[in-house]
Amino acid sequence: MSIKYHPDIFLLASNTGIRLHRYWDFDYPQSDNSLSHNPEDYIQQLRQTLDESIQLRLRADVPVGCYLSGGLDSSTVLGMAAVHSSEPLKAFTIAFEHAAYDEAAIAQETAAHCQADIQVIPVNQKDIADHFADAIWHCEMLSMNANTTAKYLLSLAARDAGYKVVLTGEGSDEIFWWICAFPPR
Repeated sequence: MSIKYHPDIFLLASNTGIRLHRYWDFDYPQSDNSLSHNPEDYIQQLRQTLDESIQLRLRADVPVGCYLSGGLDSSTVLGMAAVHSSEPLKAFTIAFEHAAYDEAAIAQETAAHCQADIQVIPVNQKDIADHFADAIWHCEMLSMNANTTAKYLLSLAARDAGYKVVLTGEGSDEIFWWICAFPPR
């Protein structure tokens, strides 16, 4: 049996056999023609939808922070959230000892541009090794790399700083990839 990787399907194996189960899919309803096929219109609709989503998540009775890497996804979320915040937002980023993985300088530049208060959490290989088992236990799944442990350490730092709610760009790279790879018809 050949199984092709799909991010929206999981395999369930039991005594009765093997079953593939789709757990999510994008719903592309038929267009009401409110938008033309002009790319700028779609960009504007995406911007408005993302802005509304961020505004809704900023409504909280506790402080709301942001995870920030050097990527476009978390930078976009922080930038849009900063527009709607009357006070500087708190941003949390990781600084890795290996330069190839470290995006702290870009995150610090983004935080400065957004007038956010940034907390840089230094993480080294020993930190990853020391917290690997706890990270796996908390995420309840296997991990292919140290990203899970790094996110766990980032979460600990946010919690220790008094933040129970954080905005993140997690998952948006995958969604935009999916849309580009399999555009709606």
